[in-house]
Amino acid sequence: MDFDIIKYPYCRVKEEKFPQKGKCFHKNSMGLNIKICPFCNFSTSLPVSKGLKVAIIIECSKFGYGFRITE
Repeated sequence: MDFDIIKYPYCRVKEEKFPQKGKCFHKNSMGLNIKICPFCNFSTSLPVSKGLKVAIIIECSKFGYGFRITE
């Protein structure tokens, strides 16, 4: 049996539901995303295009999931 599954039993998010609020992250009182799961990582891209849009990238190192939010 995988030790990480025993240690982090809540980390069973399906890819279509990734990232799941309450399991992968939560929002603090300032509206910022705070990671819960030790396998999830948040990063921000450099500004892109004329509108200088920034993307927030959320990745799960355990399952290899990725999600991108453009603001």
